[in-house]
Amino acid sequence: MKKRVCMSFLALSLLVSAMAMTPAYAQSHSSLVAHIPFDFYIGDKMIPAGEYSVRRVSDDGAQLLISSADGRENVLVLTHEMAAKASKHDEASLIFNKYGDELFLSAAWNPGSGGRALIASARERRLKKELRMTQSAGTSSVEPQVVTIAAHYEGN
Repeated sequence: MKKRVCMSFLALSLLVSAMAMTPAYAQSHSSLVAHIPFDFYIGDKMIPAGEYSVRRVSDDGAQLLISSADGRENVLVLTHEMAAKASKHDEASLIFNKYGDELFLSAAWNPGSGGRALIASARERRLKKELRMTQSAGTSSVEPQVVTIAAHYEGN
């Protein structure tokens, strides 16, 4: 029991330390900025429509900080690299997967250097599975949609 409490405290300490360092590092990079006109999910968290910035917070780009302009929403996400040929997008953009009425942030795209794909949440994986099951049963022919929102870069 004592070991579990110590490990939990250590993990919490590391998380707080990482979050405290994130804003300082994030400010040294330019931000991808976009107005998103619909509510959407980042992971399993519902995020309201509005203006958002996306900043790289690690040297390798694996971590992105997504922040609302009003400062109410700040989400740190893990990503993986998308090759430049993996997308048909030729402008800076945020890419969403749409399942019915639910939209999930899927990637942040930079045409010059490729993009960063977010890791699909449990909620998104479940919706994807449900959609495949209804398609295989012949009750639906609806494919998941990809929604692209144009973005631009702002320096800090």
